[in-house]
Amino acid sequence: MTWSYGYDWMEDYQDATALAQISVENDYLRNGANILMHDRVWTYGALGQMIDGLRENGYHIVDPKIIKARNNIIME
Repeated sequence: MTWSYGYDWMEDYQDATALAQISVENDYLRNGANILMHDRVWTYGALGQMIDGLRENGYHIVDPKIIKARNNIIME
């Protein structure tokens, strides 16, 4: 699995609200996107806002364990 984008390591986005906003409003967001997130306080704080924003934009959160690889094998 490769990451589509991630902003939580950048100083400008080490704030929950700023991180949530850029995570749901950027040119890299599309169906199948994988958002890179690290275990930081601001990332944890942004998570709920990000999920709400993604859902409001018509996206769904998917468990990576159910994603099929190119050769049709379910990842575990």
